[in-house]
Amino acid sequence: VYITLGGNRCSTWKHIRNIMLTWLLTGFWHGAGWNFMLWGVYYGLLLLVEKYAILPALKKLPERASRIIGRIYTLLLVLFGWLIFRTDDASVLAVILNAGNGLPLSEFILAHADMMSKSAFILPAILFSTSFPAWLNEKLSSRESLRIVRAILACVVFIISVFMLEASTYNPFIYFRF
Repeated sequence: VYITLGGNRCSTWKHIRNIMLTWLLTGFWHGAGWNFMLWGVYYGLLLLVEKYAILPALKKLPERASRIIGRIYTLLLVLFGWLIFRTDDASVLAVILNAGNGLPLSEFILAHADMMSKSAFILPAILFSTSFPAWLNEKLSSRESLRIVRAILACVVFIISVFMLEASTYNPFIYFRF
């Protein structure tokens, strides 16, 4: 669809139209619910803001700072996008977005401890989206030791995933709802 409309080889306004139509159709492709349409519009706007505002601003910063900021904002905005995608009811989304209002941080954390325990992958994901893997690769000079570390990490992630799936309630594949 994007290429058929002209992609980015056209005027700025047509490029904006192409992005928005493509992502709106991507949302519709996932389902006819409001959340999928909103998700498509959200990602279309996100791409446009990134291309025309965020990337030019990040280019003015030192490379390391722009990489760190880029990773953080990408993580946060993609997580918010999943929230839109998975929430079927607009009132539930509003409650989630207002969840912390008026609560001290300690009470908010206790109230959402179950959700936070399921996000055990966030800290490792943040760690491995930095330069840590390259540093680890450099420190482990022998290829054999690198293979052992990778195998151990893969096994740990697999075991944690199995335990998390086993402990969760029945949650069918998302496209079975259509």
